[in-house]
Amino acid sequence: MKQPSEIAKKIRKDNLGRNLFIHALFVEKKNMTQRADGAGPYYSLHDQEWKGYPSMREMYLSCNDITEYEQAIYLLGSWDHWQALVKSNTLAPYLPKWREELEAKVRSQAIKKLMDSDRTDAAKWIAERKWDIKRGRPTNAEIEKERRIQANIKSDIDEMYDAAHQETETRLN
Repeated sequence: MKQPSEIAKKIRKDNLGRNLFIHALFVEKKNMTQRADGAGPYYSLHDQEWKGYPSMREMYLSCNDITEYEQAIYLLGSWDHWQALVKSNTLAPYLPKWREELEAKVRSQAIKKLMDSDRTDAAKWIAERKWDIKRGRPTNAEIEKERRIQANIKSDIDEMYDAAHQETETRLN
């Protein structure tokens, strides 16, 4: 598990003992909230490092954790601070895209592991989104998205099977 980053260690508590910076975390929000103690900004909301500020997106994705617990600790030093940030409007335009990209990244890694390994149960669990808690009927958009993903997974598995079958036939002849 990742430990709090150097940035998280700085923002964990301000000089008044508070740890719930929200707008002051981001260089893009700097003019919205000037802190009296001069703390922040610490991150950028851009896709990549911007004006010397690390991209929260890049750091979020580097954690590879679909539960977001590691992101909370690594980026902010606390789960409570992460929850406050997630509930604020600050990340609303960004977080859904980050989550979708993280899911695609984790599933892609699982599929690669599935192709490279004889032990497939864990990789299959991830590739099939078994962690996703079911809550009623999914929306039509969710159904279509999952159908496309499953079609791609099936195609990848079919290609692996065909290649292995062809290799076996070549060896036998």
